[in-house]
Amino acid sequence: MKRETFSAMVDVLAAEYLKRHEKGGRKTKLTLEERLIMTLKYLRQYPTHKELAYEFEVGESTVRDTILLM
Repeated sequence: MKRETFSAMVDVLAAEYLKRHEKGGRKTKLTLEERLIMTLKYLRQYPTHKELAYEFEVGESTVRDTILLM
């Protein structure tokens, strides 16, 4: 994937994220870029949630929620 494509995807996600969290909310452990990378890796390689949780140093439920939201 080209950097321009990835940046465009992050821009779209950032705009949507701001709409959903206008009033604030809890800070996430992963940045938007990390969450996008996690989701793309999941869709490309289909690793288990446990493997992604270990790699990104988060819980399995965080992996599941991230993939569902993206």
